[in-house]
Amino acid sequence: MNSDSELLRRYAEDGDEAAFAEVVHRHVDLVYSAALRMTGGDTHLSQDAAQSVFTLLAQRSRNLSRHPSIVGWLYTTTRLSVRNFTRGERRRIAREQQAFAMQDTTTSPEYNWESLRPVLDEAVCRLNAADREAVLLRFFQNKSHREVGDALGLQEDAARKRVDRALEKLRAHFARRGVTVTSALLAGTISANSVQAAPVGLASALSGAALAGAGGTGLMAALLKTISMSTKTKTILAAAIILAAVTSTFFQQWRISRLQAELAAAPATRSPSAGKTGNAKALATTPASTADQIARLTKILIAPDTDQVARSRQMLDFIESLAPGDIRAVLDNFGKIPSSTQADWAKATLISRWAELDSLSALAWARVQPTGANRAGDLVSVFDAWAAKDTAAALAAINQVNDTSARQQIMLNTLGRMAARDPAAALAFVQRMPAGQQAAYGIIFYAWGMSNPTAGASALANLPPSVSRNQAANMLACSWAQQDPQTALAWADSLPAGPLRTSVLNSILGPMDPQLAAANIDRLPGGPTRNGQIVGISTNWAIQDPAAALTWVDNVTTGQTHDQAVQGILAQVAQTDPTAAVGYLAQQTDPAVRDVAIPQLAGTWANNDPDAALAWVQSLSATEGVARSEALKNVLRTWTVSDPASEAAYIQQHLSNDPDFSTMAYQAANNWALGDPDAAMTWVGTLPPGPVQQRAAGAVVGALASYNPQAAWDMVSAQGSTNPGLDQTLSAVLKVWSSQDAAQAATMVNNVPAGNARDEAIAAIADNWVKQDPLQASQWISTLPAGNARDNAVANLITNEGKNYPATAFNWALTIGNADTQNKQLNNVVQLWAKKDPVAAANAVQSANLTNQQRAIYLALIQQSVLAK
Repeated sequence: MNSDSELLRRYAEDGDEAAFAEVVHRHVDLVYSAALRMTGGDTHLSQDAAQSVFTLLAQRSRNLSRHPSIVGWLYTTTRLSVRNFTRGERRRIAREQQAFAMQDTTTSPEYNWESLRPVLDEAVCRLNAADREAVLLRFFQNKSHREVGDALGLQEDAARKRVDRALEKLRAHFARRGVTVTSALLAGTISANSVQAAPVGLASALSGAALAGAGGTGLMAALLKTISMSTKTKTILAAAIILAAVTSTFFQQWRISRLQAELAAAPATRSPSAGKTGNAKALATTPASTADQIARLTKILIAPDTDQVARSRQMLDFIESLAPGDIRAVLDNFGKIPSSTQADWAKATLISRWAELDSLSALAWARVQPTGANRAGDLVSVFDAWAAKDTAAALAAINQVNDTSARQQIMLNTLGRMAARDPAAALAFVQRMPAGQQAAYGIIFYAWGMSNPTAGASALANLPPSVSRNQAANMLACSWAQQDPQTALAWADSLPAGPLRTSVLNSILGPMDPQLAAANIDRLPGGPTRNGQIVGISTNWAIQDPAAALTWVDNVTTGQTHDQAVQGILAQVAQTDPTAAVGYLAQQTDPAVRDVAIPQLAGTWANNDPDAALAWVQSLSATEGVARSEALKNVLRTWTVSDPASEAAYIQQHLSNDPDFSTMAYQAANNWALGDPDAAMTWVGTLPPGPVQQRAAGAVVGALASYNPQAAWDMVSAQGSTNPGLDQTLSAVLKVWSSQDAAQAATMVNNVPAGNARDEAIAAIADNWVKQDPLQASQWISTLPAGNARDNAVANLITNEGKNYPATAFNWALTIGNADTQNKQLNNVVQLWAKKDPVAAANAVQSANLTNQQRAIYLALIQQSVLAK
């Protein structure tokens, strides 16, 4: 069996997409399962993260092909990808960690797994790179010790020892968290549960998307390549607009086309009753009830042992058994089907089938779907299928779509289909539309460049000067350069000198092979465009040959552009081979380059191996000055996530006099408290009394409050008078608490000393409680004593509920004591009420206990609202 490195080499050097697909199929379960744990079971987010990981793998395949094992890289990159997708999820993760710490782990392995699952990945990431690789291979991919050794270049016995040592580190980590588990049980639990099968067909989807994202074939991939190779140019902005319009339903359309493609690949085993004959037969029999059809579809989608080809056959047979009315009935009841990737695929397929049979009825149905039910996606599915059979009719019907954003997306998608077949007809259609269709012109001429660029150039020459013409020229240049770069360059040379020619040349050089682009850089006149292209070319060239890229940069430019290009090369190399980046950095003597590159390299390296990154930074000479200091801080930012206890000890011992020590201590305390708040607070107690200690203590309390506010409250209360900011700290806890359980927070608020801190807590509780349960919140607000705190709470209630219940909001506003606050709220409520029921609003104003001046103002507002109608 070919190794991962050999398969990646074949893809990187020979463009062997099947080899890359094999790598994805091997590791999709690992990546998807890790992402699923890290996102708390969010399947859609997990698939997005997995796509990001494999796209990056395709982009860095050349460098990663030199690694004996990519499992560790995949795992770490998954973690970083999920972190980018879920920056707002820390509270949920922390609550799961707290639940883990509180659970009894002496029961069955299944229970142990549910206890370990939320924090397993945190523990694995705390291992050093070598140990992490061994654990992933042995327990996540169930490799034998010999296979682990082969992957890591070790003898079997050495591999066994490394695995055992890493497993013991994991066991010790859990023991420190209060969980006693034997190494054998831990090993068995992880092996049995850590990896689950990814959804059927996901590997193929991710492989296709990753290859497109890395520069595959076809119009979609070409557009993606244009963006990835045009960084820091004006073209990227235009390409991004077009790509956003065309690719928003990439996966959805892939799932639909996949159904037919997979059946075409295995037609022999399909049921003889399928197809038109089977469809006619099915329609001639007694129709199944909608409930039966939903049950049948659900069975197809949830069957765990059904491969995708078999599922596709079943799905196609099912769809062909449905008349248009049956499809509508199934879609109307689709909420009864469990949500999943397969369900999304099935829904899109059903809508497309309906649009093929009866486009107008499918459109009428999609138009009235709730916005939150993916109405825009449903409309796109309708028009995509409609345009496939009758593009002109689909274009004519687009004005029936009321959703502006969906209409624009559908317009561009449909024009893209037309342009792929007949760009001249698509251009004629766009020219009859109102001005401002730059993206449409870009799509048309991009397609022209893919099929007949010479004809596209002739059509472009007949367009009057405009933004749309410039857009068309740039996109024609992009696609033409991918087909025949030399002819595209000759065409650009034929254009008059000026901004358009410069822009077109820039668009041609962007998607080129970087070495070829470098050879033609002198066609661009000096200035910002040329400088930006030099940086882009050198960064892309560094993926293939960083030494050649550095040599070229030294020869072609100087000054700031030279420095930026070198920094880009080093950053590119550092992502996959930081030790090589260190070697290239050693060749750079310019302080302007080193001052930026050293911290950048340290931060990138720390994402994969913080221990090695720290060792390198510590080895730097003190003469590096600020660069060394910034590099150390970049490493610490990563270290504080993976091992906050060790990082805290390090900064206290070595960096206590650093100007940024307060921030470092805060970050260490915060991250440490997410796992072990008592130990974190104990460490905070060893800091010198003063602002740094107080800030770090606040970090511990805040982190603890995010998942256990009661424990945070108890921790703060226990400090009593020794805490100089007790009232503010208690208030801060209640603010966090109220976002989770406002009712419980309300029972504690009177324990905060009277003053601004209590008022702030009351306002936060009111704001959150009104969103959680406005009726209970209003009952609590009514019990508050008069004063600013109550007035602000009432204002929160009115803000959240005034639009729906203006009469109630009006009565609440009358209870506000502060005149300015009352007038402001009454003003808002009256205007809202006047739009819904001006007579009722006027009657309420007439009978309310208001001053004559107030009454006159509010009646005037009501009259203005009536006249405006």
